[in-house]
Amino acid sequence: KRKMSGNDTESKPAAVDVDSGRRGSPKEANEDESEGSTKKETPENNALGQEHSGEVGDSSIQIEDVESPSEDARVRNSDADNAIASIDMLSANVRASSVVLLNATLVEEETEPDVVVAEPLTLQKRWKALSVLSCFFLISLAVLISLLMTLGKDKSGVISDAPSSAPSSAPSFDTRSTLEIVRERGRVRCGGMEDNDGPFRELCRSVAAVIVGDPEAFEMVPVTALNRFQILKDRAVDLVVFGDTHTVEREVQEITTGTGFSFSSVYNYDGMVYVGNETFVDCAEGQKRYDTCASLVICAEEHSTHYEFVKRAFPLGYYKAGSSTDEILEMLFNDTCNVMARDKSTIPGSLDLIKGTEGRNFTVGTKMMTKEPLAIVTRNNDQEFSDIVNWVVLALVYGEEQGLIKNATLCQNHTDFPSHEMHDLNFLNAVYCVGNYKEIFYSDTDIDRGMNKINNGTGM
Repeated sequence: KRKMSGNDTESKPAAVDVDSGRRGSPKEANEDESEGSTKKETPENNALGQEHSGEVGDSSIQIEDVESPSEDARVRNSDADNAIASIDMLSANVRASSVVLLNATLVEEETEPDVVVAEPLTLQKRWKALSVLSCFFLISLAVLISLLMTLGKDKSGVISDAPSSAPSSAPSFDTRSTLEIVRERGRVRCGGMEDNDGPFRELCRSVAAVIVGDPEAFEMVPVTALNRFQILKDRAVDLVVFGDTHTVEREVQEITTGTGFSFSSVYNYDGMVYVGNETFVDCAEGQKRYDTCASLVICAEEHSTHYEFVKRAFPLGYYKAGSSTDEILEMLFNDTCNVMARDKSTIPGSLDLIKGTEGRNFTVGTKMMTKEPLAIVTRNNDQEFSDIVNWVVLALVYGEEQGLIKNATLCQNHTDFPSHEMHDLNFLNAVYCVGNYKEIFYSDTDIDRGMNKINNGTGM
C-alpha cells in the first residue's frame, strides 16, 4: 500500500491509467509534471488550490497491489480508479482556476506626472517689456503736449496772445509789500472797534507813527468777533488789534478762515472773568449746576477763547453765543443770560454800560478763569510787515523800561521817507508820538498790573 497526500511537494504522485487500473509509467508522470510546471505558481494559486481541494487536502487514498484480480480486488480497483478520476478532475479544476488567475488583466503602474515649477516674474526678466512700455508712454505724452501747444497757435503758426474765451474773474491783490502799499496809501488800516478810544486805538496810532510818520494817519475799520480774521485775510485791513489771544491753532489754521496768521509779541496778559448777577457769578466760578444754579446761563462772544472755554466747562443749555460785545450786553440786560464772560481788561468799559441800568445787582467775579496772551494779528505771507508791527510793541515796552515818555518835540511827524526799506524806520517815534507801554495801558497808577509789570530783573 502507498499513501498519497495533496500537500506532498517532494514526492510526485504516479499517473494511473483509468482504463486498465494500472499505474502509469514514470515517463508519463514526468510529462504531466512538465505540463503543470508551465503554469506559474503564485501564493494566490496555492490558496485557491487549497480552497478547491478542501475535501481532499489532508485525506489520503490507499491503493493495494494484489497478485490476482479477484472479485474483491476488482471492486477495490474500481474504487481506486474512481478516486483517481476524482483527483484528476480536481487537478483540472485547479489548473482552470490557475489559468483564470494568471489571465487577470494587470493594471499598469501609473507614473508620477512631471511637476512644473512656476518661475517668479521679476522686473529683471521683464525689463525689455517695461522699457518698451515706458518709451511708448513718453512718446505718447510728447505727442499730446505738442498737440495742446498747437491749439494756441493761429494759422500763421504764431502763438496768439488773445484768449480763446473770456477769462473768468479771479481775485487779485497788489503783489507789492505791505510796507510799500501803506506808505503810498498814506495811512494804516486797523481792524478793531470803531468807537474804541482805549489801548487798541493807541496801538494803531503807534504803528502809524512808525510806518507813515504821522500818529493820526490811521483808519479804524469796524470788525466783529465773527469776521475779523476773514477781513484781514481779504486784505481789507493791514492788521487787527481786537484783543485777540495768540494760540497755536490760530497761528497754524484759524477755524473761520482755514489759514494761519502771524502774531506780535504779547502786549497784554489778560484773563477771562465772569460779570453779572452775584449769585450766578458764584455758580459760574464754581461750575455749579444744581439747586439755584440750575438756572445759570452764560453769554460769550462766538469764535472767542471765552466761548470755547465755556463750551468745555458746561453742557449745552448753560451758555449762549453772541456776535459782538454790544449783543452779549443786551442779552445780559434782557435776561437772556444772567452772566457774561469778558476779558478782565475790558471790564471797566463794560461796567460803565452796566451802571446805566437801574435795579440791577451786577458784580465782577474775583476769579480769573483763563490766561489770555493778547497780540496784534497780521497776515503770515508778509514777514517783513509782521516784524515791523512786532518791533513797534517791543519799542513801547523798551520806552517804559528806559524811562522814555511821550514828547511832542521828539516826535518826527513827517511822511517823506527816502525809501520803502525797513531800516529807514524810527521805532522810538511810537514812544515820542503816542507814549510808552505804561502810558498807553496803565495811565492810572492805582491799577494792579499783575503779570504786565516790566521785568527789571526782580521777577514778573
